[in-house]
Amino acid sequence: MEEAVELAIKGHTRGKVNGGLDPTEKSALEGLGHVGYPTENFHSPQLVQEVDLVIVYGSNICFEALRQEESVCWPIFIRLNQTIFDHSGVASIAENEDQVVEVIRTVAKGRQVVPDKKQLEKFFYAHVEGASGTTPVLERYSSLISSFLKN
Repeated sequence: MEEAVELAIKGHTRGKVNGGLDPTEKSALEGLGHVGYPTENFHSPQLVQEVDLVIVYGSNICFEALRQEESVCWPIFIRLNQTIFDHSGVASIAENEDQVVEVIRTVAKGRQVVPDKKQLEKFFYAHVEGASGTTPVLERYSSLISSFLKN
């Protein structure tokens, strides 16, 4: 574990069954020191505001981190599906554990790894607020969900 790094782990809102740490994982991490677990009452937007780097996968907290212009590390090697973040340029993509550690070290040295404001605006317009081509983003999501329900 990096000595200069304090790690705060907040499980997914779905709880321990999906996206949380099992007791063995939690115990192993606690043994490393410098690891904390914010309580359920410590809301994610507040946690994002207080950290230097958000390492995230499979969670919408990435949107909050980007809104707050925090550094985001997206470890693509721990999941199989592709996401809108994979090639967006708004997150530091890590293809393995060593690359995650390198992003942590970069941020620990005081170097932010956040995209510029124009890149963030473009990302949020395309995926949250606006449209891609001629189809509004909510209509695209609705169509995507409908296509899954039909299958």
